[in-house]
Amino acid sequence: MVLLVILCQTLVYREVTALFSLKSSKPDADDIESKGKDPWSKTLNWYFFAVTNYFLYGESIIYYFKVFFLLLLLRGPRLNLPYFSM
Repeated sequence: MVLLVILCQTLVYREVTALFSLKSSKPDADDIESKGKDPWSKTLNWYFFAVTNYFLYGESIIYYFKVFFLLLLLRGPRLNLPYFSM
């Protein structure tokens, strides 16, 4: 359930950040926007999103999947689980 919430948040966040990158239809506005645009703004937006989600959901995800993580640590990468083939 937590993964479904994170997936929905990611899709909504992607759409909201896409609204900020829409270009204006005015030809003069392109020159002004290209000079003041920060090339790292998209990366920083997604970094903030990832850090916030880790802060909010990191402990819950580790709690739900701790058995899988423990098996992975104890047995190595070759698990014989029916739904997880590596």
